[in-house]
Amino acid sequence: KPCYKKKDTQLWLCFDAHGLWSFQPRQFLGTDQGIMVSTQKGAATPVGAGPWRVWQDKQIGAVKEGWTNSKALVRDVAPYPIAPLMSTDDLLTNQTIAGMLFGFMILGGLLSSLTGSTDPRIRACAFRLISATFTFLIAFLLVQAVWDLLVEQIFPAPFPRGFGLTFPIKPGIQIMASFALFSLCFLLLNFVGWKVQFRRSRLMVIKTIGAHVTAIAGITTFTLIQHEVVMEAAIYMVGDMLTLERGRGVAAFVVVGLAWATFAVYRWAAMGL
Repeated sequence: KPCYKKKDTQLWLCFDAHGLWSFQPRQFLGTDQGIMVSTQKGAATPVGAGPWRVWQDKQIGAVKEGWTNSKALVRDVAPYPIAPLMSTDDLLTNQTIAGMLFGFMILGGLLSSLTGSTDPRIRACAFRLISATFTFLIAFLLVQAVWDLLVEQIFPAPFPRGFGLTFPIKPGIQIMASFALFSLCFLLLNFVGWKVQFRRSRLMVIKTIGAHVTAIAGITTFTLIQHEVVMEAAIYMVGDMLTLERGRGVAAFVVVGLAWATFAVYRWAAMGL
């Protein structure tokens, strides 16, 4: 079957699992997951396969949830070859990441040799670096495991095992959940640190792994906010005065301001101001 790709986007126009022309992201090609689908089944080309239908997430006025008719038209298409599963940019990115990981493995081996140094300061620095490296990896895997448990199990699972939400989970719910997780990590970091403030060894453990867990939870939160505001919501700012690029720039400044204000408020709260 021919497949078409919309320029400057990641959307493909292909047959879905039901034989309908469907606009789909790359990872959902050939499935029943689509953004907009045709009404005519098995049409030779998408031109004239309409009217097209879009998915309505919730009832708005008289329009109910489900597939609704759209005024969109597909006037002209040209066959676009389906790219390999991994593009040149993705391959280069993966090779770079693999090279960096391999380099860190070598650096870690060299670093471990410094733990046998006769200089106590060198040994202390080596142990601190090793400790920070392992705590970062532990914190990342811990936050990722908790996040996957929430988004892929607890939220979509039917009651009483979960909340029974529609999968994939809506971005707004993900943002609220990630912000709550980040706030909880920040609260626990300050509370537990205050409880063990006079025990140096325990305080060092809390400062190291607790700070990494909180930082990764914050990165997850503001990455979700950035994606939704800059990449999705910015298109609604386009008008006579703003292009899409400028709209995304304005949205990015809004996200930076929100992040700064959040950390400022949390810092003041932690200091008791």
